Amino acid sequence: MPRYPLGLLTLMTSAPVLLAACTERYEVSGNDCDSGGYHGAYADEVLLPQNWNCDERQTFWFADQGSEIIPYGWFLHLEQVDSAEKFVDPAHIDRIRYLPQKPTVWNPDGLPIGFMRSEAAAETVNGEIARDWLGMNCAACHTGQIEYGGKKYLVDGAPTMADFQGMFEGMAEAMQATLDDEAKFDRFAEAVIAETAARNDGGTTDANELRQQLERITERRHAWNARNQGSSPYGHGRLDAVGSIFNEVAASGLGVPENAHPANAPVSYPFIWDTPQHDRVEWNGAVVNAGTGALSRNVGEVLGVFGALDVNTDAGNPSGHRSSVDMEGLATLEEHLLTLWSPLWKDTDLPLDETLAAKGQADYEEFCASCHRPIKRDDPARRIKAVMIPVSDPTENPNALATDPMMAENFVERFASTSKLDGRPINYLEAISRGAIFGEAAPTVAVLGYTVIGTIVDGLINDPGSTIRALKVGQPQDLQDAIDQAAEAMAKEPGEAGFRKFLQGLAAGLAKLPEPDEHCLPKPVPPGKDPVLCYKARPLNGIWATAPYLHNGSVRTLRQLLLPAEQREKTFRVGSRSFDPEAIGFVDEGASVLDTSLPGNSNSGHDGPTYGNAVFAKDPERLEAILEYLKTL
Repeated sequence: MPRYPLGLLTLMTSAPVLLAACTERYEVSGNDCDSGGYHGAYADEVLLPQNWNCDERQTFWFADQGSEIIPYGWFLHLEQVDSAEKFVDPAHIDRIRYLPQKPTVWNPDGLPIGFMRSEAAAETVNGEIARDWLGMNCAACHTGQIEYGGKKYLVDGAPTMADFQGMFEGMAEAMQATLDDEAKFDRFAEAVIAETAARNDGGTTDANELRQQLERITERRHAWNARNQGSSPYGHGRLDAVGSIFNEVAASGLGVPENAHPANAPVSYPFIWDTPQHDRVEWNGAVVNAGTGALSRNVGEVLGVFGALDVNTDAGNPSGHRSSVDMEGLATLEEHLLTLWSPLWKDTDLPLDETLAAKGQADYEEFCASCHRPIKRDDPARRIKAVMIPVSDPTENPNALATDPMMAENFVERFASTSKLDGRPINYLEAISRGAIFGEAAPTVAVLGYTVIGTIVDGLINDPGSTIRALKVGQPQDLQDAIDQAAEAMAKEPGEAGFRKFLQGLAAGLAKLPEPDEHCLPKPVPPGKDPVLCYKARPLNGIWATAPYLHNGSVRTLRQLLLPAEQREKTFRVGSRSFDPEAIGFVDEGASVLDTSLPGNSNSGHDGPTYGNAVFAKDPERLEAILEYLKTL
């Protein structure tokens, strides 16, 4: 029997009530953080003016998006593998290079930025173990820090230097050590049971049952890590996020283990200021912001990083996929991201020669501006059209990037067995699938689209107010009007009929959107055919704060990126936050080694006459001038 009534029957009064139904959990008081210090900061940590006040920042850092990693009390009391020190100890978190924080009203247990308490639904498998789970959101991977002159500049929207793989493999190893060491387990059990009683979070108070649960979740964490292994460690500041998302929906979500492929194309975390203003996002321009795009990319991200998902393949019950995705949290995060500005060098104590910078502008306009078009960072009406650049042999196309193609190749070449999806509408709903159905195998990106749309459908049924709010964020007014009209029709008619009217109205609104420019966009192709591979160029405002460079983080500094590829470092260390303002990048220190000879790690490309590399190699003064100009963006 369809599950339509859960959310709809309580919201059938009027459209205004429906559209205001999502109660805002995150309040903004308006205090200003641009003076430097902020709530929860450790010594020498300061902020840059990026158009967010203190509360808006804390909201973005700690809003729940629905990830469920391990029970929350477990994380607070989990010990490190070789000691009784807590895994969440700030010094340990800092070594992994996430950003530890002191306790605040938003973050009462002093979790690192981007981690929070997430509430599992009672009827889910996770909810049977505990109500409170450790979650993470986009701030964990998209908040950076630059250390210079005794200050630690926290940059919202910048790539993290964190070791994602080290964090979650280390967590699983710590859980396994807790099972294997009786004294360690006894300490863990005593603390967790006390925590459960204090928080009344629904967890067990029986040590034997706790051990069984720990065995079960430890196995789950080990399985996630094994499923998403690459050919070599990612190290600090990189992750094959697309590979992990593909594996989670096609292998884990569909229950088809053979659909898993090595997550072997790690990329640098992209900076995310101006993301809602782009027509296309991701390094390969694969995701559109139009239509359901903004919500779709956010739902896909949650499903890839520990979101719980129950894929519905019942053609007779199109009621969506139940998941842990928090639509209200996603709406809040996207609304905040819409107002974020890129950081400015001049707001730091980093040195700047303005006279020299002015000399570099002409070379920027000659070699850079055609692909990296300037924008006004604080213009609320700014919109950015993707500039897609082909990745191919430069002898065939002298303007081609010739950078490492593995991420772009994996996106278009990976196929999955569809299992129970065979014969189902490819976009979950017939209304937006236009007759296309799954066969026995399909591009993995199509399976991702099926799971994402079905998850949004579930949100429309069970949390319509928040889902509608999330659908509207950043969309053109025509589509917002169509969503409002569809919501009005849904509000007037309860149950399945009203829900179908909403979907029909939404589909009609999407049909009115202009067709995207099809030049050089990623398109899945059957095995044996050559795909068109491209990466996206974007405006470079704030680029100085986003090292290492190229899509896979294989070039340590901007200075090296502007030189011929053969002059770039072929190995360097990653993990330090100490900044070199002359080279524009982090110093060659840290716990990870990036070897550009390994698959997926090449630092070739972005070279040749079009890019000016030979010019800058021959004329150091021009190189210094353009580097100085890049600091002003």
